[in-house]
Amino acid sequence: MTRFVRGRGIIIILLLLVVLVGSVNASANRFNMSYLYGNYDYASLVERTNGALSEVSPSYFDLYEDGSLKLNKVDTAFVSKMHAKGVKVVPFLSNHWDRSKGRAALKNMDKLATQIANAISKYNLDGVNVDIENLNEADRDSYTKFVKLLREKISADKSVSVAVAANPYGLNIGWQGSYDYKELGKYADYLMIMAYDEHYESGPAGAVASIDFVERTIKYAISQVDKEKVVLGLPFYGRYWQDGYSYGGYGVSLTRIDKIIKTYNTKTTYDEKTQAVKSVVKINDWDTKPVINGRTLYSGTYTFWYENEKSIKAKLELVNKYEIKGTGSWSLGQELAETWDYYDETLIKVEEPLGDEWAMPAIEYVMEKGLMQGKSTDNFAAKDDLTRAEFATIISRMLSLDSYSYQASSYEDISNHWAKKSIQNVTAAGLMRGYGDNTFKPNENIKREEVAKVLAQLCGDKENITNIEFSDVSKDRWSYSSIKTVAEKGIMNGYPSGEFIPENHITRQEMAVILQRINEK
Repeated sequence: MTRFVRGRGIIIILLLLVVLVGSVNASANRFNMSYLYGNYDYASLVERTNGALSEVSPSYFDLYEDGSLKLNKVDTAFVSKMHAKGVKVVPFLSNHWDRSKGRAALKNMDKLATQIANAISKYNLDGVNVDIENLNEADRDSYTKFVKLLREKISADKSVSVAVAANPYGLNIGWQGSYDYKELGKYADYLMIMAYDEHYESGPAGAVASIDFVERTIKYAISQVDKEKVVLGLPFYGRYWQDGYSYGGYGVSLTRIDKIIKTYNTKTTYDEKTQAVKSVVKINDWDTKPVINGRTLYSGTYTFWYENEKSIKAKLELVNKYEIKGTGSWSLGQELAETWDYYDETLIKVEEPLGDEWAMPAIEYVMEKGLMQGKSTDNFAAKDDLTRAEFATIISRMLSLDSYSYQASSYEDISNHWAKKSIQNVTAAGLMRGYGDNTFKPNENIKREEVAKVLAQLCGDKENITNIEFSDVSKDRWSYSSIKTVAEKGIMNGYPSGEFIPENHITRQEMAVILQRINEK
């Protein structure tokens, strides 16, 4: 294409065309995830969290009776929106408390794990959260084996996490007995501790998650796995019981409770011992009868146990106290909008190094200049491998390719990808290519020689006048000339061993260093 200028000063000129995309703060929020379940406008709900969420877990993965994957409709537009915000989308795999389905899944784990891995790849998802419940100690080893198998089948850049029962007393039988925290921690990126339902449907009235119950749960978890693998699950719901009835404990969202206590004759108290809220609601004969999840609350007295600002903050303080990874919640949309203000006010931000010491100046430089942005608002992800999609985006921005019209490429695997436009741009410009099967493989990590090829094209200098050679790059290698060019210009170097290792992946911090070198030429 004639618009590409050739010459030694090309890169400096190109950098002046960079689209500034904002900087990344070195102070990172703790990890926060939330489950998505029910009929909500999830994009709007994520928006109102004010950037607090690192990950969302929608109900895309269910089970058939034989334990195979029942794939619910995947909202690809939503997935793309989340990725644009730096929020990961990790569906949860659920048996919905059905023991027979859970055991069928473990019996046919190889097939199920393959199906899950394929779905993650096909829909550009970020991993899986395993939420198989109501098993017992007899299933303990199989459960661990299944998680291990998932880790083996799912690519390393995707996450595998497990929702586990709260175990404040260290039980190894019953429901708690199905989860081997220590062994699961070897294969899972984190354990989402369901620290709720201390009091539950059909049981006696009481707090859903008393402070003692929650703290004991955390203590047991960190005695089994590294604290950086512990995520504290919080309830965005409460439960209610009717006086005079032996059965109760029905679930109700915090938003619904808020409306009820504002409408009816209510006495609300904060229980300091449990750090939970208790509201006694009287519904008279003449009152309009509220309906909760299809159940009508007829005349009578009802006791609601639930969470408010004070109780949620008390639990968030435990996250700070024990320095665990962060929080999870069941489920997004049941909470009051101001709940996310409590997160911002209470959770201590974690100071994390941007990258390794040798890369820090370059990372700070590219952030200051707007040459690279983080994977989220406050996470540069320095040691993550750079993907082909990310590299395409960097090049597209460097050359301001979005301002030109190209014939769109039709790779089969980018139709709903967040980097679709950039991938089409670099393809049309002849800078990057797809594969023979008409795919681009946007989420695959890019190799050093692939980066060298593109940068050498931009340099436009293939004289190769120096004696720089690498022991592992022969003259008949397809990338030989490109590697020579970038090495001669000091843009990319080899290793002390005298090798270039062309098939090694480039990390994000290495890319930052390369960009800084380019600007200094």
